[in-house]
Amino acid sequence: LPISHSLLQHAQGHIEEIKSCKNGVGKNRKYIQAATKEVKELEDIEEQLKTKHKFAMERLATLRKKLEMNRVSSNQHVERLEQEREKYMHTRQKAEEKALQYEEEYNNLQQKLHQIRSTHEKDIQYARSQLESLFNEVCKYQTTLTEK
Repeated sequence: LPISHSLLQHAQGHIEEIKSCKNGVGKNRKYIQAATKEVKELEDIEEQLKTKHKFAMERLATLRKKLEMNRVSSNQHVERLEQEREKYMHTRQKAEEKALQYEEEYNNLQQKLHQIRSTHEKDIQYARSQLESLFNEVCKYQTTLTEK
């Protein structure tokens, strides 16, 4: 059978189309391989990021625990310091009260000492005057005896 020229052209068109598809499949295979390789690299990167994220979250949890422990410790330290301050203030107040009491006692003793000195001074002056009177009496008596 004679093959018509148009049928031959039509068949050659199909052949070209098949070759083109075959070339396209080869190119697609390369694209698929490249895409597969890129997907694998992205999956590896994703896995690395997940691992890093996991470690970062663990580190964050550890740091949060440490921060909480430090906060609790700081609060306890502040409470201890406040208690020590209260003790100090109480002790200081007692010491100031004692100091006032001692100052008052000192002033009272100073007054008593002044009174005692004053009293002794009066007693001494009285005794001197008595001695002078007695001396004068003795002198008069002696003079009287000498004259007789």
